[in-house]
Amino acid sequence: MTAEAEQTVDITEMPLEGIAAYWLSLKKIMGTKVTAKAAQEEAERTEEPYIKYLLETAFTGLTDEQFRRVCVIRAQTSLDGLRQRLGLMREAHLSMAAGENPRKSLVRMAACFPCQHMPEEKITRMALEMVKKARSGNTQDYLVTVDTRMPADQLLVKLMFYVIWARHEGTSTIEPFAESSRCVFFREGLTLVSDGFDRSFIKTCLDARYDGILHEAERKMAMAAELATALRTRCSYEDMFAVAQAYL
Repeated sequence: MTAEAEQTVDITEMPLEGIAAYWLSLKKIMGTKVTAKAAQEEAERTEEPYIKYLLETAFTGLTDEQFRRVCVIRAQTSLDGLRQRLGLMREAHLSMAAGENPRKSLVRMAACFPCQHMPEEKITRMALEMVKKARSGNTQDYLVTVDTRMPADQLLVKLMFYVIWARHEGTSTIEPFAESSRCVFFREGLTLVSDGFDRSFIKTCLDARYDGILHEAERKMAMAAELATALRTRCSYEDMFAVAQAYL
């Protein structure tokens, strides 16, 4: 795969057609020489966690039934993580829109964790340090990237930065910090907040977007698992294309 493809493969951000094209290009490149070594090498160049897992697992000693079963389990694990991270972002957006006390926002977002690993005091301190750094320089040059792949506690700290900044500096000043964010859901929510829409309208929009992202992610993972199985069983390119077409 090209360096550009390696950077853009993403279950949540890439369209279904893009995920299909990724697996079909792998088949075209590998041809009849589909091996565990080739799959492992591709896995090492891939950042997308679910696709990396499929590549790393497809050519192990698992039976076809076992492989399909672990694909489903891993997909559910990935979806649970995505659900948590999108939920945290949504709560941060709604807190910013309401001009809520950051302490209250943190308590509600912390409730998204089965157990809180990082103390609230530490989260607040780290977020305040980021705010201090942003205030000390040009805000146009200080970017706080939010990504669904980052650890949830790290994401929480970054979201608290946005909540605190919006509370003290106003919602109209927050968008420039997210210019490099790879997460469309976060960027869209931040735009709604900075445009001054009311909280209930923002919640309606984000709820619909949240459900749509999760539904599409589930479909993409199901298709990716089927195409990984086809690659594993050394199906022809034409047969893999037929599998992909069922999802498109």
